[in-house]
Amino acid sequence: MVTQLVHDFPFRDMMIGFDDFFSHADRVSGNLKYPPYNIAKHSDEKYTIEIALAGWSKDQLTIEQHNGKLTIKGAKPNGMTETEFVYKGIGNRAFTREFKLAEHMNVTHADLKNGILIVDLNLDIPEELKPRRISL
Repeated sequence: MVTQLVHDFPFRDMMIGFDDFFSHADRVSGNLKYPPYNIAKHSDEKYTIEIALAGWSKDQLTIEQHNGKLTIKGAKPNGMTETEFVYKGIGNRAFTREFKLAEHMNVTHADLKNGILIVDLNLDIPEELKPRRISL
């Protein structure tokens, strides 16, 4: 099982809704993790996480948002028949992937299509916390 936990901001490798000051260091480190993912920013309020999960089904995945953290877990049932592979490049091991979310960031939708888990996120800042323009 592969587990990734974001402990502290300087050492994090994914924080959704925050400016990404450390993305260059992350790319230079070349740290490969399973399963691979993309984070797309569509606007200041809308993001999408895409996770490559070829061979996984919806019933093998759990998605949970709690205390500013999005947790995605995958587990294959025990007793699945093993096939003898000449080459096995598609991963199917159990995993836990955690993303630290900005305050007021919420999951709005999730779907598994064509081997890609798509998780839509939206930053919902309450009106009372938004800047208010004062007219003169």
